[in-house]
Amino acid sequence: MKVELAAAFMQEHDTLLRNLYQFYMYEFSRFMDWRVTGGGRFEETDLDGCWDKNGRQVFFIKDCCQF
Repeated sequence: MKVELAAAFMQEHDTLLRNLYQFYMYEFSRFMDWRVTGGGRFEETDLDGCWDKNGRQVFFIKDCCQF
């Protein structure tokens, strides 16, 4: 298996990061008692500042497997 660490950028990846975070929140909601909002999504306050705070960079770990 080939794995790649790829830098993520807000203009290209914000929606993808927020959607992946929803799956993360869902998986842990049974342990953490997290609830969805009226809009059907979990609150994403933990992502505030992930794109623009100094010293932070978002990365995705990609499975580059070829079939």
